[in-house]
Amino acid sequence: MSIGTAGMGQTKLASMLEAQVNLVVGFMLSMVVWAVVGPLFGYEVTLVDNLGITACFTVFSFLRAYCLRRLFNWLHIRTVKRRQA
Repeated sequence: MSIGTAGMGQTKLASMLEAQVNLVVGFMLSMVVWAVVGPLFGYEVTLVDNLGITACFTVFSFLRAYCLRRLFNWLHIRTVKRRQA
């Protein structure tokens, strides 16, 4: 299965897969960071709270990463097409 298109930028599927991997890694990292950093700032966060907070930020992070990836891919393709014209 090809998830990229040579010379044409990244496909939507490749963008989605990249964003999902980024999401999983970011979620795990955020759980650890909240558990360590929260108490340093006086926040005693339960595991359930940590999961809820991390889930909220993860959803917005995923949307941001995917949208920015698609924007930059569109800008890249537009630039390549203009140079070919």
